[in-house]
Amino acid sequence: MATPNVLLNINFWRLMGVMQWLTDLEVFATLIAALIHDYEHTGTTNNFHINTSSEVALLYNDRSVLENHHISAAFRLVREEEHNILCNLGKEEYREFRSLVIDMVLATDMSFHFQQIKNMKSLLGMPEKFSNCLKSGFPIPVLTASRSPQSVIPGSTLS
Repeated sequence: MATPNVLLNINFWRLMGVMQWLTDLEVFATLIAALIHDYEHTGTTNNFHINTSSEVALLYNDRSVLENHHISAAFRLVREEEHNILCNLGKEEYREFRSLVIDMVLATDMSFHFQQIKNMKSLLGMPEKFSNCLKSGFPIPVLTASRSPQSVIPGSTLS
């Protein structure tokens, strides 16, 4: 049920004009990240995998275990010719697309949730500053999946 909710939120962003700051590739990456963010979910949590030393926990070194699996499994699927929706992307476009999808799906790790909420509340508590940031292209601070704060300029990527 999470994927339809995520897609509904993306449509809300579109209606609110947020998508105007994104390139076509960024919009495409956002939609694909929303679709795959729970691909092949095991029905358990990251903590379960870590505490049981499951194969995926060992494979991903206890870091965003399920999120890494969702990304890896989806990109393995897309490598198959009959599922390759990315075949028309150039090498650089593919790299950027993959990087965007990885960042977005890793950001769905719930261990980052409360810090992300805190950051958004801080931004929303200062609507004039947020609006000015967007209009001027000034970097907006965000917490990335690597847990290190980065700045994002609307229309740019998290790298």
